[in-house]
Amino acid sequence: MFARARTAQVVLLLFVLLALGRTSAQAATWYVGTSGVDEAACGSSAAPCATVNYVLDNKVDVGDAIRVLPGTYTNQGDITLSAPTHRNVMLMGDDPDNRPQLLNTLIFVNKGASGVTISHLRVRGDVAPFDDYVGVINVSDYPTVVDHNEIWNGGQGVMIRTSQQVTVSNNDIHTLGLPDTDFDAMCVLVVNWENDPIPAGGYAQAIRITGNAMHECGGDGLQENSLSEAGIQFNYLIIEHNQIYDNQEQGIDTKGTDDLRIYHNDIHGNGFGGISNNRAYESTERWEIFNNTIHGHIDYAIFDQGGGSSWKVWSNVIYNNVTSPEFSYCAVMLPGDSDTVFYGNTVVNNTDTSGAAQTCGLADMGSGANVINNLFYNNGTGGNDRGNIRNLSGQDGGSPSHNYVYPTGCSDGQCKTGLNFTSTCLQPDNCPSFASLITQDFHLTAGSPAIDMGKPLAAQFVVDLDGAARGQEDGWDAGAYEVQAAAPARSSPVNVMLLR
Repeated sequence: MFARARTAQVVLLLFVLLALGRTSAQAATWYVGTSGVDEAACGSSAAPCATVNYVLDNKVDVGDAIRVLPGTYTNQGDITLSAPTHRNVMLMGDDPDNRPQLLNTLIFVNKGASGVTISHLRVRGDVAPFDDYVGVINVSDYPTVVDHNEIWNGGQGVMIRTSQQVTVSNNDIHTLGLPDTDFDAMCVLVVNWENDPIPAGGYAQAIRITGNAMHECGGDGLQENSLSEAGIQFNYLIIEHNQIYDNQEQGIDTKGTDDLRIYHNDIHGNGFGGISNNRAYESTERWEIFNNTIHGHIDYAIFDQGGGSSWKVWSNVIYNNVTSPEFSYCAVMLPGDSDTVFYGNTVVNNTDTSGAAQTCGLADMGSGANVINNLFYNNGTGGNDRGNIRNLSGQDGGSPSHNYVYPTGCSDGQCKTGLNFTSTCLQPDNCPSFASLITQDFHLTAGSPAIDMGKPLAAQFVVDLDGAARGQEDGWDAGAYEVQAAAPARSSPVNVMLLR
């Protein structure tokens, strides 16, 4: 009886395995090399094939790996994964320390090729940057992983054309599009052109952009525009631990994205500003922006252009923005709803140096009662500026509290003083007693009047930019950093592997 039951179990297991395709133990590895030949016998490391497409068309099956040997390839053309046999295929460089370079190549992961991983390649779309609404790597099915690649010279870097479960991680994405033209060429573009009707059901299914360097692109570092281009509301996007810099337009630009988390990024030197949503596409709800450094923009750091609600912005360092804006901007312009909060941020030296625009540190747009435990220093200090916190009729609801603010006044008188502000200044050129204004080290030193002046907030906000718990001594400190009784080693807010 036992033997018969055992035999039945084995038969059932084999049936299940056959139904699912080959097991991981049966998955094959195929090689492509610069000395390869596309023929029936090719595919080993000693006798590689010449092109990835030949392997895809003639060799590969579900779960196989295609390993591209080191070298420079000009013969690959566009690589397309689309057949049922391409599911769960890994396309990768054979040697992570000597990644193959694929020139004049675009890669397409089309519908039907779910579970694909593309890693450790150097992929150049063309001989020079060009303007086109096609990515160097294009993803139309999920789950898909694009990891540890260098991607450059195309109309877009990674173009995500689906709704969920795509991870773009640890890539160097750069030099896309033609600078100083009207065409947008993004390092990463998220647009649901496949019209996938099933949106992500939560952050576990989110599209995740993590650990990348995104720079020198002719448009934004990252743009999400499913609502504007495909007419479909987009939900659940995570942007974390990236360096986003020196792009022609915004660092991050969205056009109708709900449920967005932006954290532990260094966003700096982008042509327009740091983070923006577009006022033409109304729904931008439940954003969380925390533990970022945002600096060096001629316009804004964070800009709700209308339609936002329920934003939570905390533990960010925001400095040296609005230096020469086209319009009268503040470094941060919040949604004005009662559910939006601005907690424990450090906002420093955001001022128009040209003197033409009326700038300021923060425009709370009416959500001022939720501006708590922040440190504002030397924002909007020009001759016609509006100080640290702007106060305009119709946008002046609620009084900020438990913030350190210096100075409390402004040139045109249209700034908030709020509750529990202090202008105590121990050093005329460094009022909050920062560790170093010269090196932009905004940790507080002993004796700072910003220490212990805050109030306890919800558990979600208890960790500062260094990852340390707040309220170490007699109260919460104002700003992004909490002074520690025994200070731990300071960690960078960004941990990115640069691949160039």
